[in-house]
Parts: sequence; structure tokens; C-alpha cells
Amino acid sequence: MASLQFLLVFSFALYAVGVYGILSRRSIIKLLISIEILFNAILINVVAYALAYASPEGLILFIVGLSFSAAETAMSLALALIVKRRYGTVDISKVNSLKG
Repeated sequence: MASLQFLLVFSFALYAVGVYGILSRRSIIKLLISIEILFNAILINVVAYALAYASPEGLILFIVGLSFSAAETAMSLALALIVKRRYGTVDISKVNSLKG
């Protein structure tokens, strides 16, 4: 079994990759992938502490967070599809009108 320190370092590395992806990408799809990486890093952190302290509440929180992540991904991809159909691109810098 992995140690707490290894899981925390791995979680931090995933978090850093996610932040880098958010700051450097222009595509909506790549931005959504980076957000999912961030969310998975947080869930790994929750699981690490749940395993370290033998807490079943942490694992329950992980399951709830995973289901929330799946719903958020579905909604985000639907929104990206709408943006692609309306503007013809998924580049964030080219989508700048907020008309209703």
C-alpha cells in the first residue's frame, strides 16, 4: 500500500499539472481536462487522509466527489459543444461576446 507521503506528493504533482494546464491552454476542451485533473488531485488527497486515519467518511466523500465530477464533466462538455456550434471554435480567446 502507498504511504501517505507518496500520495500527498502525487496529489500535489497532479494539482500543479492542472494549474499549469488552466493557465496555458486556450481550448475549452483542454481547459476542462485540466479542471478534471485538479479535481482528481483533490480526491486523491481525500482518499490519502481517509486511508491514513482509517476513516470511512473520507471514502464516502470520495464516492460523492466522483459522482459530482462525472456530472460536472457531462455539463461542461455539453456547454463546449454549444459554444462550438454557435461560434465555430473552441478557442477561448475568440469567444468573447456574452450576448443573451
